[in-house]
Formats: sequence, C-alpha cells, structure tokens
Amino acid sequence: MAKARRVKDEGKGGKGGKGNEGLGLKAEAAGIVLLAFSLYAAVSLFSYGAGAAANWGGTLGVYLSRVLLWAIGYISYVFPLLMLAVSFEFLLRRVFAFRVALPLSFAVFILSSAPLLNIVSLSDTAGGALGGFLASFFMSWIGATGAMIILSAALLITVLFATGISFVQIGIKLFPPAAGLLKSLVSKAMQAGEGATEDTEEA
Repeated sequence: MAKARRVKDEGKGGKGGKGNEGLGLKAEAAGIVLLAFSLYAAVSLFSYGAGAAANWGGTLGVYLSRVLLWAIGYISYVFPLLMLAVSFEFLLRRVFAFRVALPLSFAVFILSSAPLLNIVSLSDTAGGALGGFLASFFMSWIGATGAMIILSAALLITVLFATGISFVQIGIKLFPPAAGLLKSLVSKAMQAGEGATEDTEEA
C-alpha cells in the first residue's frame, strides 16, 4: 500500500516537473520574442526620420516609430531598453525568480515619466498623447507643482521596485563619509583663514 502511494506521488512529481519545464520553455520563447521586438523597435526609432527606404526597420519600422512617438513622445527612446530588461527576466527565469514587479514598475514608469516630461518641458508633445492627457488631468486636480511632486515620487518608487535598491540604505552608507569629508574641508578652510589673519597682523 505504501509502495503504491509512493509510486503515485512520484508520478505526480514527474508530471509537475514536465509542467514546470514546459512553462520555462514558454517563458524563454516569450523572452526571445520581447528581445527581438526591443531590438527592432530600437533600430527603427534611432533611424526614424530618414524615410522608409533608409529606416533600418523598413516601412513597418517607420509606422512603429511614428506610433510610439505619438503615444509617449521622447519616452519612446527608453521603451526598447525597458522591453530589453523584461526580456532578460523571461530568459533568465531558470536562473533567477521572475519578478512581476519589474514589468509593472516599467508600466508605472511610462505613465509617470510621460506627463512629467510634458510639465517640465512646457511642451504638449514631449510626452506624447499619453503624457499630454495625464499632465492635463493631474494639473487640473493638483496643479503643476503638485503634479511634479507626485509624479517624481512615482518615478522613485518604480526605480525602488525595479532595482531593489533602497535609497535610505544608500543615504546611510554615503552620509558618514560625506559628513567626514565636509568636516575636513571646513577645518582646513578655517585653519587657512587663521593663518592668513596671523600673517596680516605680523605685517
């Protein structure tokens, strides 16, 4: 009886292993697709403006660039890098655990940086149609200054979740050396001032 149960459990484990392997292959395939798309979007954007014949992405690359620039403005040039990072998350799924926070944080990054770019640059097209719409929405409710504060905070949060780097820990590590350096510079400046005063009195 115990032997039959053990065999049954092993059979379930085998099925689970095959399922995880299949899921891993699908994730890698998705990573390859995203990698190809990010590279194609990059070459299309950076060769945009030269016409369909000279664009490295061809006619489709021209249309893709036009849509991205219309939608999110200059943030389009960061978009391929974001997709590249997400593609590596899928490709390295077997080595590192996939973080759902990464693509979500990138989405929030686009939604916050596009309107912030519009507000800071005082342009209606810098952040594209999405940036213009969100900038108008935020400014109508909390004003331009409030919108910049909220959107900047959202950007910092996206960096926090995407990288896992704590700004507080960085500040704690950097503050003592910076304070020591500042104290040393002030001390040397005071000593130099006292020396100059003594020289003046002797003269």
